[in-house]
Amino acid sequence: MIDLYDCIVIGAGPAGHSAALFLARYRRHALVFHHNSPRNLYSHGVHGFLGRHGILPVDLLARGRDEVRIHGGLIVEGRVTKAERVEDDHFRVTVGEDGGASASQTFDARRLLLATGLRDVKPDLPGFSEFYGLSVFHCPDCDGYEVSDKRVAVLGAGRKAVAFTLGLLTWTDRLTLITGDGEEEIGDEDREKLASFDIPVLDRSVFHNILYSQRIFAPEPDYLPRFFSVSNPEKVAGRLLPATDRDCIARGRITTTAEPTRLSTSNRTA
Repeated sequence: MIDLYDCIVIGAGPAGHSAALFLARYRRHALVFHHNSPRNLYSHGVHGFLGRHGILPVDLLARGRDEVRIHGGLIVEGRVTKAERVEDDHFRVTVGEDGGASASQTFDARRLLLATGLRDVKPDLPGFSEFYGLSVFHCPDCDGYEVSDKRVAVLGAGRKAVAFTLGLLTWTDRLTLITGDGEEEIGDEDREKLASFDIPVLDRSVFHNILYSQRIFAPEPDYLPRFFSVSNPEKVAGRLLPATDRDCIARGRITTTAEPTRLSTSNRTA
């Protein structure tokens, strides 16, 4: 082990691997930590990644690890529990499962790069996890094309869910918004906007029954709706930080502001 690395990268998804690869190619000593919990663990293929469309996430990460290691980068599985600035141009991270002193190790570097990405908050509903990545999705950028012209239900509440649902008109106009359970209400103006696009709003209590009917009837693929869940992902900015920068961690939200457009229904099947 090196006493002082040039850079420690926290997170070993595509962004972390790419950063580590170029650091290694610039002959910098880079150390990468990952906790073996990728966001796209349940995905059956990476979509829209130029040159790697459809590749399994585990295969993409395996290739990334190999490329980093070939160039001399070091990748270690471990959970970073603490990061601190010791002095100018000197960071220290603590790695350990529970943060306890007996099980922890510390590593030092001149720079710290956060590539931890997003963590999706999934609803606590029976059956959700069993269909997650199969017919339940969270990212229309990733999976919207695959549900083109199909029936899609959106699980969410409030104005965010309305905007999310209207955004899916890019791919299909066969939409239903499922909400309720005492969460943020949908106002009359938003309901009217949904109605103008023939999008009904249902109570969330129907969600469990629709999910489990897939088991009972095993219908044709287009018979039952696919689902998109409106989560609130937290993003940790991936920036290369000098040790003098006090604003080490930035948090943000993903929002959608694009105006919806109605699809032509002339070729839609019933």
